[in-house]
Amino acid sequence: MLNLDNIIDLPTEKVKELNDIIEHERTELKKKNLYINRIPREDIFNILDDYCTVVFYPLPDGESNDGFHVTMPVDYNDYGEEHFVFLNTAKPKEKQIFAAAHELGHIWVEEETFWDDTLEQVLTREKKENVDAVMNRFAAELLMPGEIFQRSANALFQRFDTGDHKISYIDLFRAVASLMDEFCVPAQAVICRFYEVQLLGKNVCQELLTGPTDQKLSIDYSDLFGEMVKQCVREGGYTDLLKSSEKRGIRDFPEVLNEVEQKGLFSEQTIAQLREVLDLPKIRGEGEVPIAPINIRETE
Repeated sequence: MLNLDNIIDLPTEKVKELNDIIEHERTELKKKNLYINRIPREDIFNILDDYCTVVFYPLPDGESNDGFHVTMPVDYNDYGEEHFVFLNTAKPKEKQIFAAAHELGHIWVEEETFWDDTLEQVLTREKKENVDAVMNRFAAELLMPGEIFQRSANALFQRFDTGDHKISYIDLFRAVASLMDEFCVPAQAVICRFYEVQLLGKNVCQELLTGPTDQKLSIDYSDLFGEMVKQCVREGGYTDLLKSSEKRGIRDFPEVLNEVEQKGLFSEQTIAQLREVLDLPKIRGEGEVPIAPINIRETE
Protein backbone atom coordinates (compact mmCIF):
# COMPACT_ATOMS: atom_id res chain seq x y z
CA MET A 1 0.00 0.00 0.00
CA LEU A 2 1.28 3.47 -0.89
CA ASN A 3 1.11 5.45 2.35
CA LEU A 4 0.17 9.01 1.40
CA ASP A 5 -1.20 9.98 4.80
CA ASN A 6 2.07 11.26 6.26
CA ILE A 7 3.79 14.33 4.87
CA ILE A 8 7.58 14.12 4.87
CA ASP A 9 9.95 16.96 4.01
CA LEU A 10 12.81 16.39 1.58
CA PRO A 11 15.83 18.70 1.21
CA THR A 12 15.37 21.12 -1.70
CA GLU A 13 18.46 19.79 -3.46
CA LYS A 14 17.09 16.23 -3.35
CA VAL A 15 13.81 17.34 -4.88
CA LYS A 16 15.79 19.05 -7.63
CA GLU A 17 17.74 15.83 -8.12
CA LEU A 18 14.49 13.91 -8.62
CA ASN A 19 13.40 16.41 -11.26
CA ASP A 20 16.79 16.20 -12.95
CA ILE A 21 16.37 12.41 -13.17
CA ILE A 22 12.92 12.85 -14.69
CA GLU A 23 14.18 15.32 -17.31
CA HIS A 24 17.13 13.09 -18.16
CA GLU A 25 14.83 10.12 -18.71
CA ARG A 26 12.49 12.27 -20.81
CA THR A 27 15.41 12.95 -23.13
CA GLU A 28 16.34 9.27 -23.28
CA LEU A 29 12.75 8.31 -24.09
CA LYS A 30 12.63 10.80 -26.96
CA LYS A 31 15.62 9.02 -28.50
CA LYS A 32 13.47 5.88 -28.57
CA ASN A 33 10.52 7.78 -30.08
CA LEU A 34 8.67 7.64 -26.79
CA TYR A 35 7.50 10.76 -25.04
CA ILE A 36 6.17 11.69 -21.61
CA ASN A 37 3.46 14.36 -21.73
CA ARG A 38 3.89 17.13 -19.18
CA ILE A 39 0.86 15.58 -17.45
CA PRO A 40 1.47 11.85 -18.04
CA ARG A 41 -1.80 10.35 -16.72
CA GLU A 42 -2.34 6.93 -18.42
CA ASP A 43 0.84 7.34 -20.49
CA ILE A 44 2.76 6.23 -17.40
CA PHE A 45 1.76 2.63 -18.11
CA ASN A 46 3.46 2.65 -21.52
CA ILE A 47 6.57 4.26 -20.08
CA LEU A 48 6.78 1.73 -17.26
CA ASP A 49 6.23 -1.07 -19.76
CA ASP A 50 9.34 0.06 -21.65
CA TYR A 51 11.54 -0.39 -18.57
CA CYS A 52 10.22 -3.61 -17.09
CA THR A 53 7.69 -6.42 -17.28
CA VAL A 54 4.39 -5.12 -15.93
CA VAL A 55 1.81 -7.55 -14.59
CA PHE A 56 -1.75 -6.22 -14.43
CA TYR A 57 -4.09 -8.20 -12.20
CA PRO A 58 -6.97 -7.44 -9.82
CA LEU A 59 -6.49 -8.70 -6.28
CA PRO A 60 -9.48 -9.68 -4.12
CA ASP A 61 -11.56 -6.99 -2.40
CA GLY A 62 -9.95 -5.72 0.77
CA GLU A 63 -6.37 -6.24 -0.41
CA SER A 64 -4.47 -3.07 0.46
CA ASN A 65 -1.50 -3.61 -1.86
CA ASP A 66 -1.54 -1.14 -4.76
CA GLY A 67 1.55 -2.59 -6.42
CA PHE A 68 5.14 -3.66 -5.91
CA HIS A 69 8.48 -3.93 -7.69
CA VAL A 70 10.98 -6.79 -7.67
CA THR A 71 14.18 -7.55 -9.55
CA MET A 72 14.77 -11.17 -10.51
CA PRO A 73 17.55 -13.02 -12.36
CA VAL A 74 16.53 -14.24 -15.83
CA ASP A 75 18.32 -16.12 -18.59
CA TYR A 76 17.13 -13.90 -21.48
CA ASN A 77 18.54 -10.55 -20.41
CA ASP A 78 22.12 -9.52 -21.16
CA TYR A 79 22.37 -8.10 -17.65
CA GLY A 80 21.13 -11.27 -16.04
CA GLU A 81 18.18 -9.62 -14.30
CA GLU A 82 14.79 -8.15 -15.08
CA HIS A 83 12.55 -5.61 -13.35
CA PHE A 84 9.01 -6.81 -12.65
CA VAL A 85 6.20 -4.53 -11.48
CA PHE A 86 2.81 -5.75 -10.31
CA LEU A 87 -0.19 -3.38 -10.39
CA ASN A 88 -3.40 -4.18 -8.57
CA THR A 89 -6.09 -3.30 -11.13
CA ALA A 90 -8.87 -3.75 -8.59
CA LYS A 91 -7.80 -0.31 -7.35
CA PRO A 92 -9.19 2.88 -8.96
CA LYS A 93 -7.34 4.01 -12.06
CA GLU A 94 -5.86 7.05 -10.33
CA LYS A 95 -4.28 4.78 -7.71
CA GLN A 96 -2.92 2.49 -10.42
CA ILE A 97 -1.32 5.50 -12.13
CA PHE A 98 0.29 6.73 -8.94
CA ALA A 99 1.49 3.22 -8.10
CA ALA A 100 2.99 2.87 -11.59
CA ALA A 101 4.89 6.15 -11.19
CA HIS A 102 6.02 5.14 -7.69
CA GLU A 103 7.41 1.82 -8.97
CA LEU A 104 9.06 3.58 -11.93
CA GLY A 105 10.90 5.62 -9.32
CA HIS A 106 12.42 2.42 -7.92
CA ILE A 107 13.81 1.77 -11.42
CA TRP A 108 14.95 5.28 -12.37
CA VAL A 109 16.36 6.45 -9.03
CA GLU A 110 19.67 4.86 -8.03
CA GLU A 111 19.19 4.55 -4.30
CA GLU A 112 22.88 3.91 -3.61
CA THR A 113 23.86 7.35 -4.91
CA PHE A 114 20.63 9.23 -4.14
CA TRP A 115 20.76 8.36 -0.44
CA ASP A 116 23.66 10.62 0.54
CA ASP A 117 24.57 12.18 3.89
CA THR A 118 22.21 15.11 3.26
CA LEU A 119 19.22 12.84 2.92
CA GLU A 120 20.28 10.53 5.74
CA GLN A 121 20.05 13.48 8.13
CA VAL A 122 16.33 13.69 7.32
CA LEU A 123 15.38 10.11 6.45
CA THR A 124 17.25 6.92 7.18
CA ARG A 125 17.31 4.48 4.32
CA GLU A 126 17.02 1.57 6.73
CA LYS A 127 13.26 2.16 7.03
CA LYS A 128 11.25 0.95 4.05
CA GLU A 129 8.59 3.58 4.66
CA ASN A 130 11.23 6.29 4.14
CA VAL A 131 12.26 4.82 0.78
CA ASP A 132 8.60 4.66 -0.19
CA ALA A 133 8.14 8.29 0.88
CA VAL A 134 10.90 9.33 -1.53
CA MET A 135 9.29 7.33 -4.34
CA ASN A 136 5.95 8.95 -3.56
CA ARG A 137 7.60 12.35 -3.98
CA PHE A 138 9.16 11.15 -7.23
CA ALA A 139 5.71 10.10 -8.45
CA ALA A 140 4.26 13.47 -7.46
CA GLU A 141 6.98 15.38 -9.32
CA LEU A 142 6.44 13.24 -12.43
CA LEU A 143 2.63 13.18 -12.46
CA MET A 144 1.95 16.68 -11.10
CA PRO A 145 4.72 19.01 -12.37
CA GLY A 146 5.14 21.83 -9.85
CA GLU A 147 4.42 24.89 -12.00
CA ILE A 148 1.44 23.33 -13.78
CA PHE A 149 -0.07 22.04 -10.55
CA GLN A 150 0.46 25.32 -8.75
CA ARG A 151 -1.21 27.27 -11.58
CA SER A 152 -4.23 24.95 -11.68
CA ALA A 153 -4.62 24.85 -7.91
CA ASN A 154 -4.31 28.63 -7.57
CA ALA A 155 -7.06 29.13 -10.15
CA LEU A 156 -9.35 26.86 -8.15
CA PHE A 157 -8.49 28.56 -4.86
CA GLN A 158 -9.30 31.96 -6.37
CA ARG A 159 -12.58 30.60 -7.70
CA PHE A 160 -13.62 29.33 -4.26
CA ASP A 161 -12.13 32.19 -2.24
CA THR A 162 -14.70 33.45 0.29
CA GLY A 163 -13.26 36.96 -0.02
CA ASP A 164 -10.77 36.86 2.83
CA HIS A 165 -8.22 34.48 1.32
CA LYS A 166 -10.00 31.53 2.90
CA ILE A 167 -11.74 28.52 1.43
CA SER A 168 -14.46 26.38 2.95
CA TYR A 169 -13.85 22.74 3.78
CA ILE A 170 -16.28 21.49 1.13
CA ASP A 171 -14.89 23.83 -1.54
CA LEU A 172 -11.39 22.63 -0.78
CA PHE A 173 -12.55 19.09 -1.47
CA ARG A 174 -14.17 20.30 -4.70
CA ALA A 175 -10.74 21.66 -5.68
CA VAL A 176 -9.15 18.32 -4.75
CA ALA A 177 -11.63 16.44 -6.95
CA SER A 178 -10.97 18.78 -9.88
CA LEU A 179 -7.21 18.28 -9.58
CA MET A 180 -7.65 14.53 -9.21
CA ASP A 181 -9.42 14.62 -12.56
CA GLU A 182 -6.83 16.85 -14.24
CA PHE A 183 -3.80 14.80 -13.18
CA CYS A 184 -5.52 11.44 -12.57
CA VAL A 185 -4.02 10.91 -9.12
CA PRO A 186 -5.49 10.00 -5.69
CA ALA A 187 -6.97 12.64 -3.41
CA GLN A 188 -4.23 12.13 -0.80
CA ALA A 189 -1.54 12.82 -3.41
CA VAL A 190 -3.24 16.09 -4.34
CA ILE A 191 -3.35 17.21 -0.70
CA CYS A 192 0.32 16.35 -0.19
CA ARG A 193 1.09 18.34 -3.33
CA PHE A 194 -0.60 21.43 -1.86
CA TYR A 195 2.14 21.45 0.77
CA GLU A 196 4.97 20.44 -1.57
CA VAL A 197 4.34 23.45 -3.84
CA GLN A 198 3.78 25.74 -0.82
CA LEU A 199 0.10 26.47 -1.33
CA LEU A 200 -1.05 25.20 2.08
CA GLY A 201 0.75 24.71 5.37
CA LYS A 202 1.97 21.36 6.58
CA ASN A 203 -0.37 21.20 9.59
CA VAL A 204 -3.39 22.03 7.46
CA CYS A 205 -2.56 19.34 4.93
CA GLN A 206 -1.81 16.78 7.63
CA GLU A 207 -5.19 17.41 9.26
CA LEU A 208 -6.90 17.11 5.87
CA LEU A 209 -5.28 13.71 5.47
CA THR A 210 -5.74 12.26 8.95
CA GLY A 211 -8.37 14.43 10.63
CA PRO A 212 -8.41 17.38 13.05
CA THR A 213 -6.51 16.94 16.29
CA ASP A 214 -8.62 19.38 18.33
CA GLN A 215 -12.08 18.06 17.46
CA LYS A 216 -14.00 14.89 18.18
CA LEU A 217 -15.91 13.52 15.21
CA SER A 218 -18.99 11.34 15.38
CA ILE A 219 -17.67 9.07 12.61
CA ASP A 220 -14.29 7.72 11.60
CA TYR A 221 -12.35 10.42 9.71
CA SER A 222 -11.19 8.04 6.97
CA ASP A 223 -14.85 7.28 6.22
CA LEU A 224 -15.68 10.99 6.19
CA PHE A 225 -12.70 11.69 3.92
CA GLY A 226 -13.74 8.99 1.46
CA GLU A 227 -17.35 10.16 1.40
CA MET A 228 -16.36 13.79 0.81
CA VAL A 229 -14.13 12.81 -2.09
CA LYS A 230 -16.82 10.56 -3.55
CA GLN A 231 -19.49 13.26 -3.34
CA CYS A 232 -17.25 15.91 -4.94
CA VAL A 233 -16.16 13.56 -7.72
CA ARG A 234 -19.79 12.72 -8.45
CA GLU A 235 -20.85 16.37 -8.27
CA GLY A 236 -18.07 17.36 -10.70
CA GLY A 237 -19.00 14.62 -13.18
CA TYR A 238 -15.49 13.16 -13.13
CA THR A 239 -16.54 9.80 -14.53
CA ASP A 240 -13.02 8.37 -14.90
CA LEU A 241 -12.27 8.54 -11.17
CA LEU A 242 -12.86 6.02 -8.37
CA LYS A 243 -13.30 3.17 -10.86
CA SER A 244 -11.15 0.07 -11.22
CA SER A 245 -10.15 -1.36 -14.59
CA GLU A 246 -9.88 -5.03 -13.54
CA LYS A 247 -7.28 -5.36 -16.29
CA ARG A 248 -5.43 -8.68 -16.50
CA GLY A 249 -2.37 -9.30 -18.58
CA ILE A 250 1.29 -8.90 -19.44
CA ARG A 251 2.64 -7.19 -22.56
CA ASP A 252 3.19 -9.65 -25.44
CA PHE A 253 1.99 -12.52 -23.23
CA PRO A 254 -0.82 -13.58 -25.65
CA GLU A 255 1.75 -14.06 -28.43
CA VAL A 256 4.10 -15.93 -26.08
CA LEU A 257 1.27 -18.15 -24.90
CA ASN A 258 0.24 -18.93 -28.47
CA GLU A 259 3.81 -19.93 -29.31
CA VAL A 260 4.07 -22.10 -26.21
CA GLU A 261 0.80 -23.78 -27.13
CA GLN A 262 1.89 -24.44 -30.71
CA LYS A 263 5.15 -25.99 -29.55
CA GLY A 264 3.39 -28.12 -26.95
CA LEU A 265 5.59 -26.85 -24.12
CA PHE A 266 2.69 -26.71 -21.63
CA SER A 267 -0.23 -29.07 -21.21
CA GLU A 268 -3.59 -28.09 -22.66
CA GLN A 269 -4.95 -27.82 -19.11
CA THR A 270 -2.21 -25.36 -18.09
CA ILE A 271 -2.77 -23.27 -21.22
CA ALA A 272 -6.51 -23.19 -20.55
CA GLN A 273 -5.96 -22.13 -16.94
CA LEU A 274 -3.63 -19.30 -17.97
CA ARG A 275 -6.14 -18.06 -20.53
CA GLU A 276 -8.91 -18.14 -17.92
CA VAL A 277 -6.92 -16.42 -15.18
CA LEU A 278 -5.65 -13.65 -17.48
CA ASP A 279 -8.93 -13.45 -19.43
CA LEU A 280 -7.24 -14.16 -22.76
CA PRO A 281 -9.59 -15.35 -25.52
CA LYS A 282 -8.25 -17.91 -27.96
CA ILE A 283 -7.67 -16.23 -31.32
CA ARG A 284 -8.25 -18.26 -34.47
CA GLY A 285 -5.07 -19.37 -36.15
CA GLU A 286 -3.42 -18.00 -39.28
CA GLY A 287 -5.29 -18.84 -42.44
CA GLU A 288 -8.64 -19.20 -40.68
CA VAL A 289 -9.62 -15.54 -41.00
CA PRO A 290 -11.23 -15.04 -44.45
CA ILE A 291 -9.63 -11.66 -45.16
CA ALA A 292 -6.88 -10.91 -47.64
CA PRO A 293 -3.62 -9.38 -46.29
CA ILE A 294 -3.82 -5.60 -45.91
CA ASN A 295 -1.17 -3.32 -47.39
CA ILE A 296 -0.39 -1.04 -44.46
CA ARG A 297 1.54 1.33 -46.79
CA GLU A 298 -1.50 1.93 -49.01
CA THR A 299 -2.29 5.66 -48.92
CA GLU A 300 -5.08 5.97 -51.48
